[in-house]
Parts: sequence; structure tokens; C-alpha cells
Amino acid sequence: MAINAFLMDCKSGNGKTRGLALRSLWSLKFDGVADYTQTPISEGLDDIDPYVKKTAIIGWIKMYRNSRKEFKTTDFTK
Repeated sequence: MAINAFLMDCKSGNGKTRGLALRSLWSLKFDGVADYTQTPISEGLDDIDPYVKKTAIIGWIKMYRNSRKEFKTTDFTK
């Protein structure tokens, strides 16, 4: 239930709320967390708010380091 609340907050209108929800998501530690965090992190990389973008970059690095097998590469050549 907490994951769903964080996912909804990642779509909030407030940049600080989106960033904090994203940070909370990638700080969770359990098997399969990459399934929940990959989409919000990739959306955060395209966000206009600098705090959200910075948090998404840090989350992307941590997700890659912690779960390389589950990690799906994202096309950054847009």
C-alpha cells in the first residue's frame, strides 16, 4: 500500500513532493523493487523540476548498482 502512495505522489503537481516520493521509492530494499521503481525513475529523468531530475539520476545509479540483472536499459538519445 505504501508503494502505491509513493507512485501516486510521483505524479503530483508539486516538484518537491515528486522528488521526495521518488527518493522514498528507490530507498526501499526488497527483492523485486526494480519492478516498481523503474518507470517513475525514467519519468523523473524527463521532469522539468531540477530536484526531481537530480533525485531520479541518483535513483537510476542506485537501481543499476543494486539490481543489474533486473535493470532494463533506457534509451537516452531522445
